[in-house]
Amino acid sequence: IRGDATKIKVNGATINSYATGSAITFALVGGTRYPYNIDIQDLSIVAYGVGAYAIRTLTSYSTYRRVSIALPIVNVSGRGFALAGDETNGTGPYYNTFINCDVQSASSGTDHIGYSMIAAAPGYRSPNANTWIGGRVGQCLKNYVIKGNGNMLVNPDSENAAGVGTAISFEADTTVNCQQNTVTGAYIENASVAFNFSTNAKDNYIYGGFGTGVTTLKTDSGSGNSFIGAFEAWTAPVGIQFPAVSSNVNALDYYGEGTWTPVATGVTVNSGSPVWTGTYTRIGNTVHAHIKQVGGNITTVAGASYVTLPFTASQGEWGYFGDIGWTIGSGGCATYGNLLYFATALTASVVTASITFRV
Repeated sequence: IRGDATKIKVNGATINSYATGSAITFALVGGTRYPYNIDIQDLSIVAYGVGAYAIRTLTSYSTYRRVSIALPIVNVSGRGFALAGDETNGTGPYYNTFINCDVQSASSGTDHIGYSMIAAAPGYRSPNANTWIGGRVGQCLKNYVIKGNGNMLVNPDSENAAGVGTAISFEADTTVNCQQNTVTGAYIENASVAFNFSTNAKDNYIYGGFGTGVTTLKTDSGSGNSFIGAFEAWTAPVGIQFPAVSSNVNALDYYGEGTWTPVATGVTVNSGSPVWTGTYTRIGNTVHAHIKQVGGNITTVAGASYVTLPFTASQGEWGYFGDIGWTIGSGGCATYGNLLYFATALTASVVTASITFRV
C-alpha cells in the first residue's frame, strides 16, 4: 500500500500468502513517511511464509476492523500484526485502532507472536498511542507483546494452549520505550504467564479482567507497574492518595504520614539540652504518634508534665493510654486535647513514647 486514505473492504476474502516478508506492507509516501488513514475491513490472511508477518503495520491514524490472521506451523517465528517503528524516516506507527481483530496460531503455544511491537536501532522508535478494542489472540508463544508508550488494550481476549505461552508481555528495549501502557478488562485463559513485565518496563497499568487456568499470574522485573483486579492483591507502587475528609462514615478517607516537634511543658531539665522529635501515621480518624527525647536528662511529674501532639484528640477528652519507655523502666501516657501527658513520673536521659488516639 503506497498512499494515504487507502481502503480495503472485503466480504471475508482470504489472502493465502507464501511471502517471507509480509502479506501486506506499506511503502513510503513521498519518500518521507508511511501512509496515514488506512482502513482495512473484513479481511482474512493465512501467512505460510517462514518468518513472515501477516501485516507489517507501519501506518498511523489508521483503522483495522475484523481482520483475521492465521499462523500455520510452517511459518516458524511468524507474527500476526507487527507494529514497527521506522528509524530512518522517524515515523509511527502511531494512533492506529484495531477493532475485533484476531490472530490464531497453530503452534499450541510453542511459537509465534500474535501482536508484536518492534523497536529497532539506532533510536529504538516504538509504536505509541495505539488502541485495541476487543479482539482475540490464541495459542501463540506470546499473544501480545507491548512496547512503546501510551498504548491501550480494552477487553483483549488471550487464549493460550493449556499451561503454555505468555498472554501479555511488556518488553522494553530501552529505559524509556515501554511506559504508561494500559490493559483493561483482559480475559486470560490457560497461560503459563498471564502478565510479564521485563526490565525497564515502567509505570504500566493492568486493571480488571478475568483469568482461568493461569500458572503464574505475573512476573515483574520492571518498576512502578500497577496491578488492580480480582486476580490477586492490588499493586499500587506509588501509593493511593485519599481525600482529607469524607462525609461517608464507611469511607477510608484520610491517610497521612508526617513529623512534628513536640513542645514540652512541666518538664525539669537536669542536664544537657533535650531535643524532642515526633512522627505520626494517621488512618481515618485514628492517629498513632511516636515521641522521642534525647540529649538531656529530664524529670517529669505524673499527670502534670506533657508535650504537644500533631492533632487534637476527639472532643478534647482523654484519649487512649499509650506506652512510655526510658532507660530504667516503663510507664504510661495519655492524651487530652492536643497534649500528651506523662502518666508516670520519671527521670531519664532517653525518653520514647507511643500513643494511639482518635481525632
